[in-house]
Amino acid sequence: MPLPPLADRSSRGRLLTLLLYAAFIGYQSLAAGGTGHCGGDVLEVPRRIARGDLLVNIVAYVPLGALCVAAAWPVNRRVSTIVLVVVGSAMLVSLYSLGMELVQACEPKRVSSAIDWAANSAGGAAGAIGCAFVLMLRLPRGLPALTLDDPRLRACTLAVALLWIASETMPWLFSLDLGQARSHLRFLVRSDPLADLDPWRIARHAGAWLAIAAACRLVVRSTPAALACIGLMAAASLGLQVIAFARVPLSFAELFGMAAALGPAALGILLLRERHALRAWPVALLAGVIVVLVAYQLHPEVEKNAGRSFGWWPRVGFGSPIGALDFAWLFGWVGLSTVAAAEWARRAMVPAWPQAWPAAIVALVFLLELAQAFVPGRSGDTSAVLFTGLAVIATRAALREIE
Repeated sequence: MPLPPLADRSSRGRLLTLLLYAAFIGYQSLAAGGTGHCGGDVLEVPRRIARGDLLVNIVAYVPLGALCVAAAWPVNRRVSTIVLVVVGSAMLVSLYSLGMELVQACEPKRVSSAIDWAANSAGGAAGAIGCAFVLMLRLPRGLPALTLDDPRLRACTLAVALLWIASETMPWLFSLDLGQARSHLRFLVRSDPLADLDPWRIARHAGAWLAIAAACRLVVRSTPAALACIGLMAAASLGLQVIAFARVPLSFAELFGMAAALGPAALGILLLRERHALRAWPVALLAGVIVVLVAYQLHPEVEKNAGRSFGWWPRVGFGSPIGALDFAWLFGWVGLSTVAAAEWARRAMVPAWPQAWPAAIVALVFLLELAQAFVPGRSGDTSAVLFTGLAVIATRAALREIE
């Protein structure tokens, strides 16, 4: 049975995004695999399953399932048609993953794994279901679209905080062992707070928490509730990091960065009147994102042996799977946060061309990747530009009203 017709004029953009992301997934799955005869094991079940690889295989295919549903979203919203789109999208993603695994059986440096296929299929199904749920929550046509009380924009803005906290606890393995919690907090009494502080990391965390504070203030109108929201986010982040097997543990740099951002943000929430706040906080959100971006991109890494160069082909994914996921997560956060800031600014009539903010942030990412050729230990490529651009397109599509 053919899929339902595409819903609106923006369907071409969503279809193009789907094809670009599918091409990127295919590139990452097959590149550097080598060539050889097709005599390898097909869909073998490994004896040992690496949790990091499993997590990456699930998460990488979530956007693919979501983009399939967005591209095929029907004009009529009958339950049977929506179910058909979701099931068809999940099956299409599973078949695509199966094709990648079959081709990998012909590559001596790749492994055709049944576990990878199952993880990819699960991620695609989760993305398809999640996208359908978001699209069904859109406002009815009779209501004014894109109002300041739009629940989709509020959910997108709240995701600025939640996605950052999730990035700090990656790969999301937790333990309630008290000994582990003590070891994570041992730096508070066994190290000098001012010794070996990394100003780049302090700036990165300060920018992130400025963005989180701005997001909380935009989502929650009441001053006491906004302060409570910020406090809850900070407590959740620190508490989860204490019990998580995080790649980067808690440090004084993170605590100092949080304090540097949340102190002035709390003062601004208390002093700014609402008519000024509606214009100020979108700009603060964008400023926080830019600080995070610059601090991450220009951070020297002299201990690494990375070449000082720029590559036009995306190279993320050729190293550690969890590192690649963390990288993609960060630039997805940058794209989503910028679109949220631009939408709040546009609705508050901020005279700073907010419609151009997302395109400007993608251009800034590209320029910073070029600049990495002059930063010790760093080398740039187009991966960051790709992830930021995809996040911008996907977030704009989620906030756009279907006619």
